[in-house]
Amino acid sequence: MKSTADNYFETSLEHLARAQELFIGERVDRDYFAHYLSGLAVKCLLRAYLRIQTDGFESNHSLDYLAHRANFYDLVPVKKVEEYATIMAELTRRWNANHRYFSASDVKIYLHELKADANQRGDQFRNNARYALVQATEIVRLGERKWEK
Repeated sequence: MKSTADNYFETSLEHLARAQELFIGERVDRDYFAHYLSGLAVKCLLRAYLRIQTDGFESNHSLDYLAHRANFYDLVPVKKVEEYATIMAELTRRWNANHRYFSASDVKIYLHELKADANQRGDQFRNNARYALVQATEIVRLGERKWEK
């Protein structure tokens, strides 16, 4: 099956919904999966917009790279481009497609080594999952609003 822009777009919305459900759920591994699915939702959204422009497949998994290739920042209001670029850069730093091969404890170590949890009180992994979910929601919702137009 060849993925279309619509397939990627719908998958993006599904992954975001799953991440939101997991984050508020009771599963022990909720933060791990919410973190991973948040990044994956953004990646699918970017692939959807990239697919509109090209029929080829981009093997690079970097969110920041895909955002540029998909001309994502053209969707962003001019006064918010810097804000979204900062969000995308930070998500790119915290999320990696290779996390699908990591255990929850490996992702915790990865984020700790990045100092992504610096200056945070409470459960640092939960805070990182919340950050990923909030930023992914912002990005996917913007993409969704523009998609419908």
